[in-house]
Amino acid sequence: MKKVLVEIMIPAIGKSYDLYLPEGVKISEVVRTMSDMISETDRNFYCPTEDAVLCDRKTGKVYSNNMSIDEIDIYNGKKFMLI
Repeated sequence: MKKVLVEIMIPAIGKSYDLYLPEGVKISEVVRTMSDMISETDRNFYCPTEDAVLCDRKTGKVYSNNMSIDEIDIYNGKKFMLI
């Protein structure tokens, strides 16, 4: 299974995380996994919400949670924001 290394920044807490994403994974799964991970490690600073979205850091484009990462322009080193 092919995986892509991306950076996901969370402006609410001012931190970035590197994450390997396997092909075919849904964006909703990425958002949920990152939200859960961050709320566990930074409990006092981040409270995940149902309307969290993944955005392209360069363009600001918001990705639909129904899409898979295969449907977007993704490559190693791509930078996202979780807002």
